[in-house]
Amino acid sequence: MATEGLSTATPDKSQARSPNPADRNLCRIRTHINTETEALGCPDQGPDEQRYIIYRNVFDKVIENATAYKNILTSIKQEYEESINVLHKGKGDSLFLRRKLKSMAFEPMTYMAYKKRAMQLQNKIDLIKQNTAELEAQLQAVKKSRDVQKEQTKQTLPPQEDVFRITCIPGLTLQESINVEVLCKHLRNLEKKLKSLEFAKETKYVPIQIKTNIIQDINQKMQQWEVLDIVNKQLKLRFNKLFDDKQYKAAAKHVANCPRGILHNLEVMERFKAITEYEGHISPLLQFFEAVMNSFSAVKHSPNAKMSLEGVECALTQNRLDLVIHWIIQQRVTCSEELGDLIYNYGDTELRNMDTCMVLAQIVYNKCDVHKKAALCLCRCRQISGAMEYIHDSKKFSLDDYLFLVNKCPNSELIQCLTNEWNGNPAVLSTGIAVLWLISNDHEETGFHLLKEIYDSGQDAMERTILNDVNCTLEDWQEIAAKCNTHNLNELADSIFTVLTSQEGGTVITITTESDNDGAKLVEHIFL
Repeated sequence: MATEGLSTATPDKSQARSPNPADRNLCRIRTHINTETEALGCPDQGPDEQRYIIYRNVFDKVIENATAYKNILTSIKQEYEESINVLHKGKGDSLFLRRKLKSMAFEPMTYMAYKKRAMQLQNKIDLIKQNTAELEAQLQAVKKSRDVQKEQTKQTLPPQEDVFRITCIPGLTLQESINVEVLCKHLRNLEKKLKSLEFAKETKYVPIQIKTNIIQDINQKMQQWEVLDIVNKQLKLRFNKLFDDKQYKAAAKHVANCPRGILHNLEVMERFKAITEYEGHISPLLQFFEAVMNSFSAVKHSPNAKMSLEGVECALTQNRLDLVIHWIIQQRVTCSEELGDLIYNYGDTELRNMDTCMVLAQIVYNKCDVHKKAALCLCRCRQISGAMEYIHDSKKFSLDDYLFLVNKCPNSELIQCLTNEWNGNPAVLSTGIAVLWLISNDHEETGFHLLKEIYDSGQDAMERTILNDVNCTLEDWQEIAAKCNTHNLNELADSIFTVLTSQEGGTVITITTESDNDGAKLVEHIFL
């Protein structure tokens, strides 16, 4: 009995054994494959480029984790990749041969066209030869008549030694024809007309063949448009049937698979957007955007800026930041400043995802050349050095852009980097302007803290700061000192006034009186 009780209490070693690490890796790999194929919309059967890339990357991971079979697995992968490359090359050769065969099929028609054109040209040549013969006959007749007239003139008139024939230039009188100035003026007018005619010949007239080619192109485009219009109507009838049957997921897939992205338009998006009642947790609008984004490889172009903005807003509304990350990294959206603002504001509300949103917004701003907001995203991620490097590399920042950064991110480290030399580059922002901006825009604490650091470094530091600040006037520094007095920072105010009066050749007199009510100090600065 004791033996039986002992055996019963003993745990089964096979059941208590922890899972095999290889099995866990295998489960993770299968899960990764299923997730990626579903996200990219890969078909279950048949060749697919996206699915091939997924399995190739998974095979690389398996080879990295393998130890004993690493060499043989690498050899197998190389053999498969060589075979796939051969298939790709064969596919390209097949496409080339099909195109060549298509061009050869048009050779008889081309030959007939050339033959017809040759006949037309031969007819023109014959006509020209006939006209030339007629003109030569007329010319010979005129020459003969002139010869006869000359013979008669020689017989009737006595010979003359010098005979000058003067004929008038068309458009001029006889007197004008012998005037050098009038002739020069007439020559200039003729040259001007010649140039205008040559220019008109080059710009206003084209060969008749160009008109023929344009007409042919228009006819071809019209035929293509008619075919596409028929296809478009057929696709809409399949889409409307699915939509009316409330098969929204199938309708979204149909939109994604339509040729050339015909149904990727705002009208279809608004129809999905108008759906308020649906089954499941994923809205039909989000299914539509997922299908559209996943069809990028087939359509070869991203949705326009408005549709991209609507898609990202829909995903963020349903807290699908993972989709937004995938779309932006894979470059499946059209970047705009509004899109960057949307992601930036979402990061402000969802603090746990703030760093990720700042990185995504920085990518979007950088692509649409909104440099100041891209630098702001780097500052919000606490990458002050990266922001400064971005500022100096872009060389497109203005004073308003620097003040925008200071206002949106009143960080002491950022302000120090902007107002001081950085990696051998001069300061990009005046200290006085930065302080005046801060204390005038509800950031008094940061501005006075910057002044306090300068003051703590000694009176020489304050003097160097004011004198080397060429962008901030003495009136601006006087306003800063007045602000210090208003906030009872009298030491800072006195330090600034001392530097200012020493430069103007005057002295400063400080009058302090005690008030009986609250003990406040009244300080007046008099410049002499």
